[in-house]
Amino acid sequence: MNAFSAKIAMALFHEHTGKALPDEGIVQAAWYANHGLSDEHAKAMLKILPGQGELKQGQFSVWNQFAYRYNSDNKTITAGLVGLHRNLHIFFFASSTPEAHGLPVRGVLDPVTGFVAHPGSIPAMLKPAFPAT
Repeated sequence: MNAFSAKIAMALFHEHTGKALPDEGIVQAAWYANHGLSDEHAKAMLKILPGQGELKQGQFSVWNQFAYRYNSDNKTITAGLVGLHRNLHIFFFASSTPEAHGLPVRGVLDPVTGFVAHPGSIPAMLKPAFPAT
């Protein structure tokens, strides 16, 4: 889930900045399954995310399967809350200049599912935790 969440964050960073997240950039994210994201936390996140986006092709839209709220300076940082089928939510910050934005922020995201990743760290995240015997 961490690798998937990081890839979503990087894709939306690209969508709103027009460039790939560089190796020195970071993603700080957390994912929430089913009802893991409380209404209180969701409302706090949505307060800082005025933009709305969805997955669509031409007139065809699947907002009930993939929709998100975001905020971005369109240059160096994008933050977002993604909803997938309304059962999986991903909250993230993605920045090409994390130190300029005070990232990563400690103690903000879910302590169990929260993580920090760099673009080059995704392959290592995909390795099995328990090698096959």
